[in-house]
Amino acid sequence: MPVNLKKFGRPTITFMSDFGWASSGVGIMKGVALALCPEAQILDITHEIKPFSTIEGACILETLTSLPPGGIHVCVVDPGVGSWRRILAIKTKRGDILVGPDNGVLIPAAMRLGGAAVIVSISNPAYLLEKTGATFDGRDVMAPAAAAIAGGTALTDLGGQLDADQVHSAAYGEAEWHDHSCKATVLHINRYGSVYLNIDNAVFREHGFARGHHAIIHVNDGREKEVQISKAFSDVKKGESLLFEGHFGRVQGAVNQGSFARRLDLDIGSVLKITLLH
Repeated sequence: MPVNLKKFGRPTITFMSDFGWASSGVGIMKGVALALCPEAQILDITHEIKPFSTIEGACILETLTSLPPGGIHVCVVDPGVGSWRRILAIKTKRGDILVGPDNGVLIPAAMRLGGAAVIVSISNPAYLLEKTGATFDGRDVMAPAAAAIAGGTALTDLGGQLDADQVHSAAYGEAEWHDHSCKATVLHINRYGSVYLNIDNAVFREHGFARGHHAIIHVNDGREKEVQISKAFSDVKKGESLLFEGHFGRVQGAVNQGSFARRLDLDIGSVLKITLLH
């Protein structure tokens, strides 16, 4: 039988950000969390999210569905830092807790983790660091709040509870479908140039996209590209394009040993129309 991941054995805090690995902010956030909750284990997911991209941040946060439930996941993609905007802690129905700014970056992951069970606006100074500036809430608010949760503090002790309609809408929605065609958005581009789209694998299948079929991709500037619906890169020849059900639950576009993003001149947020050929 397949291995089933159990809950983390120790309180676990993950960090992701758009800081870049060279930033001292990465280590400082982890150090703050460990100082406040020494028994926690700390994992880095990535610190190479495209600067200011709440779309890519939300997409990467979605991939945490691959981890065991019960983790505390901090996402610091916060172009509005220093302005009036809330910092949220969201407990999902699966049991995970997401911490980050109220800018839509947390919402797609919360939805894929079963939906939000509890949402609070982190504001209780008893659990925050005294600020020495206005632009490092990852250190001053998010890391200490995550440590407090890891140490057993109830979410509702961190601040006032909010309803779902009181927080910022999701950084992106699902692809828009019409029969066997959809309008999709690029959420993430990996180092190979493969693109992650806001198309759920199961919905892709429901609309008739199956291995061996072909589709036309239309880009906004009028360019078109025919691609094969495949299971893996090996289904097509080197240099050929494909669409396939990705390993994080969303459809990907790729070129076998090439860059799909470069071929179609795509960036995060680019919109594509994908039409099934019968």
